Amino acid sequence: VESQRVFNNTYGFLQHQIIFGLFLGSIGASLMYVFPYRAWKKLALPVIGISIVLLLAVFISPIGQEVGGASRWISLGSFTFQPSEFAKLGLIIYLAAWIARRKMGSMKSFWEGIVPFGVVMGILGGIFMLQSDLSTFAVLFAIALLMYFVGGGYLKHLALLGGGAVVVGSLFVYFTPYRLNRVLAILNPESDPLGIGFQLNQALFAIGSGGLFGLGIGQSLQNSIIPESIGDSIFAIWSEETGFLGGIILITLFLLFIWRGFRIAKRLDDRFGALLVIGITAWIGIQAFVHIGSVIGLLPITGIPLPFISYGGSMMVATLAASGLLLQISRYAR
Repeated sequence: VESQRVFNNTYGFLQHQIIFGLFLGSIGASLMYVFPYRAWKKLALPVIGISIVLLLAVFISPIGQEVGGASRWISLGSFTFQPSEFAKLGLIIYLAAWIARRKMGSMKSFWEGIVPFGVVMGILGGIFMLQSDLSTFAVLFAIALLMYFVGGGYLKHLALLGGGAVVVGSLFVYFTPYRLNRVLAILNPESDPLGIGFQLNQALFAIGSGGLFGLGIGQSLQNSIIPESIGDSIFAIWSEETGFLGGIILITLFLLFIWRGFRIAKRLDDRFGALLVIGITAWIGIQAFVHIGSVIGLLPITGIPLPFISYGGSMMVATLAASGLLLQISRYAR
């Protein structure tokens, strides 16, 4: 329905996703599969540097593109991409290399461990705040905390840093009306069904309408009503069309992905490779949890896409490239 409105062609979004998502993503996955993963350890600093430059480039005219009051895209002629999707992989590579170079004991040190880690996350947090993209940074921060913990970080230091981030994030939510409304919506979505609770109510209605087996692929009645039905709310449409059974199958696939990822990491003798696998697995798992949780009312509406499923060429290319890297590392598992 949305494709017909935008392109006057019901397959417009599908064609775009195949060309700029699946095709380019498959090339990225193939390159990451054959490029020796250990080489990324030496390239970690340039990778995070380029990621930060691209994140800042969204504020530079004329390449930076503002959509809906948020500066998150870079436009090069007819080609547009979202740097934050690639910054996730860049941060994972950097943290894996940084942690792998340190002894387990130094990771528990306040000045050698948590302080430099906090500085890097603080820089990224500031950039994402300027982009009005708190939800993406929250996912990045959760991935980083998990990698730091697995790498030997002191739990008390992580709790201190995590608690500080929660306090700062809560203040940003409280003093930003649209973010505060998203939190209020999950507490009582029926209080304003046509206002702050509209997206959540319609998503829940779509999921409930699917019943056990769904209405059938392409038969959704809510895809023209729910905001961002091809992105932020795609799980609701999937559940409406495939039912409870389809929703459970998709969740099971993500759980299998997570289980396989951690199983690979456990069987690796290389600390850098294991941290890369942990980071990529956490990225896919946390993002899927946040997306599904926001659609079913466990979390506020975040605008986080569902990996491999939501529309978005940048996300598809980044996640497929990361999957290619994960597949290569899995070859070295015992």
